[in-house]
Amino acid sequence: MCFTYSTWWYLNNRWCKISSLPTNWPIVGMLPELIRNLHRVHEKITEVLIESKGTFEFHGPVFANFNMLGASDPANIHYILSKNFSNYPKGVEFRKYFDIFGNGIFSVDYELWEIHR
Repeated sequence: MCFTYSTWWYLNNRWCKISSLPTNWPIVGMLPELIRNLHRVHEKITEVLIESKGTFEFHGPVFANFNMLGASDPANIHYILSKNFSNYPKGVEFRKYFDIFGNGIFSVDYELWEIHR
């Protein structure tokens, strides 16, 4: 009885889902929803950003440490990139991956960024 009810609940919630926001699963994060919509990834991202009012945090798999923030609201983008840039450092991991850019405007933090700008 319990198995039948849980199967019904799962299928009902997955197939009758009104929200376009992806489900954050315990270990794999929101990756299954991304893979399921890979053929229309841009449309899915647009739907999610519209429903979440322009800012959405994507949670990737726990073992990959792949969390991202998507923003499409012009006020939020201005706040992050110009008004309060010092609160959003890129960090050591970012510099390690994008070492090829050196100390250019795309890979430096606040102090050097102001000089380049």
